[in-house]
Amino acid sequence: MSHPNSLARSSANEHVLSRSEVLSRSEMLLTSSDAREAAANKRETSFWDARTWSLQRLFVMFVLVQVLIFTFVASFACFGVIVQMRKKGRNTGEIRRIRELERMCDIHSYPQIDPLLEDTVRSMPEDLVIMHFVNDAFLPFMFSWICNTKDMRGVHERTLVILSSNDSKQEIVNTGSKVNAVAMPSLKFINKNLEFNTLGYRRLLRERIVAIQAVLTLKERVFLTEPDALWLTNLLEQNSFVNSEHDMVGFDDDNGFTGAGFMMIRRTLGSLCLWQTVLKRQTEILNRYAGMRDDALTEDYNDQIFLNEVAGQMRTSGLLTLKTMDSCDYRSGRWYKGNEWTPFFRCRGKVPHVINFNWVVGNAAKIQRAREHGHWFLQDDGKTCKPFHPTLAKARTSFVN
Repeated sequence: MSHPNSLARSSANEHVLSRSEVLSRSEMLLTSSDAREAAANKRETSFWDARTWSLQRLFVMFVLVQVLIFTFVASFACFGVIVQMRKKGRNTGEIRRIRELERMCDIHSYPQIDPLLEDTVRSMPEDLVIMHFVNDAFLPFMFSWICNTKDMRGVHERTLVILSSNDSKQEIVNTGSKVNAVAMPSLKFINKNLEFNTLGYRRLLRERIVAIQAVLTLKERVFLTEPDALWLTNLLEQNSFVNSEHDMVGFDDDNGFTGAGFMMIRRTLGSLCLWQTVLKRQTEILNRYAGMRDDALTEDYNDQIFLNEVAGQMRTSGLLTLKTMDSCDYRSGRWYKGNEWTPFFRCRGKVPHVINFNWVVGNAAKIQRAREHGHWFLQDDGKTCKPFHPTLAKARTSFVN
């Protein structure tokens, strides 16, 4: 039988155990509660850490955007300043250029224009005028050129022929072409066969300069040319020639000059001043020969030398821009002399766009030479055109064979 104290101790022990269990359970509960609290705190901390990181990223992105915007604005502002400086420089340069041109010429004056000439030019297409200045002795060349270019699109509509008599005008009209012809009866004094560098020839060229000035006041571009030439292609389709931004574009006459009878002239203050200056000098020279016969030879500078001299001076001073086309494509009549022509071997076998009939004296000699090379587009009657395509094809082969 158990002792009562043993029971008491046993009961106490049980009581102690129960208390330990309680404590253990309390500790477990506390631990569980702490864990939950710790987990909650961790979750809250993670949330704020993530939020803080997001805010930081947003802040960084905001700063970067601001930097980019500032950089763009600063760059644009700098670019604007540079553009303004360049523009100011160009404007300053242009002002100086205009002042220099005003010192040289009366660039704001306009020549008197014959009303009939003005009406004819205004009725033509706006882009450019192909201008011929022809007396009666040059009509055979004019007829051959009309035949040579009759199937070249847009050429005849843009062609202006200034003639020295009404009879000549009527002959041009009778060709049935779309060429625009104007008779200037005041020019009848030049209505004869004039040799190069004779006084009559110089007087004719002076009147041509007057006509150039007049037409330039009415049209943006004037293609000054002469009918003693052969077109192998439609020059209106040669963009580098027709639409050049230079004041004047010409060809090398193989004598150290730009040919005075073949050039594209753009209406600018520089080009207007150039022709005004050349006209003034030519007039001064011709006044010395007042009363002398037209067939008298002159030793003074002709219009071509004057033109190149003045143009060179203006170009050096930045008052004029000039361009010379490649000699293979735009040939002088020296080609007919074979290897006497400087670029003969370089251009051998290449068909040019145009060849001029110069470098021979006398109209009869020019015509004969053109016939021999298949470069003449008139039948023997001097009026009827040869078939266009076969004649042009034959002319092209003369440069290849």
